[in-house]
Amino acid sequence: MTAHELRSLLTEKTLWRLLFKSVLAVFSLSLVYGFGFHPVAVLAGIIVFAAMYLRETGERSLLKYSFLLLPLLFIFTAAFITPEGAWAAVLVFISFLLFFAVFGLANLFFRERFLVYGVLNTALLVSFFLFFFYLARGPENFWLLGPALFITTFFLLKEVLIFFGFSGKRRLALHAGALSLISLEFFHISQFLPLGFINAAAYIAIFLVLAKDLVVSSINGTLNFSFMMKQITLFLVLTIVVFAASTW
Repeated sequence: MTAHELRSLLTEKTLWRLLFKSVLAVFSLSLVYGFGFHPVAVLAGIIVFAAMYLRETGERSLLKYSFLLLPLLFIFTAAFITPEGAWAAVLVFISFLLFFAVFGLANLFFRERFLVYGVLNTALLVSFFLFFFYLARGPENFWLLGPALFITTFFLLKEVLIFFGFSGKRRLALHAGALSLISLEFFHISQFLPLGFINAAAYIAIFLVLAKDLVVSSINGTLNFSFMMKQITLFLVLTIVVFAASTW
């Protein structure tokens, strides 16, 4: 990036507006958590996010699930895992980046919008998997956390398919539901495997990202045998890596 391009970017009003919205979103969530989820704080947080969502006039309808799930991810992580010190700073920073991506996509700010959305969606999937696998301490938690994981995965996959141009309510539900069901089954099986919550979350995220790429390629009409074999080979190699990195 040249000095002229950097200067133009720093004087871009949209950039500063997006930065302000992202800071406001993280600050509002921090206040809700800081006040111990007091009803007044929760109501204020809901009003703030509803206002920010309704003010978006670009592609907010395509990103409604990200708008909904991202605040929930922040709140649940802060409430159940309660990161402290450096980990709390990491949570705030990552949340800021994700909010910036959501607001930027809604305002058509990014040139490579499909690439940015792919990173956003993958980051949300990985984050939620880490959260669910961290809380899962054994098979007895499956019936409590399993339905929540299925619903979260379903909506995130449904959104990514819509964003990349997939149409048809039944087809959307079928593809998103099938991949979410596979995620749910692996979530249950992983409770009996010595993978650890990070490896288990990474493994299922790898599968969904590769499967998602296959579906998106099918939508764009670029799916062929060579690409399919490449994805399968990559999945097998990463499977070996994940299992080799686990303590047996």
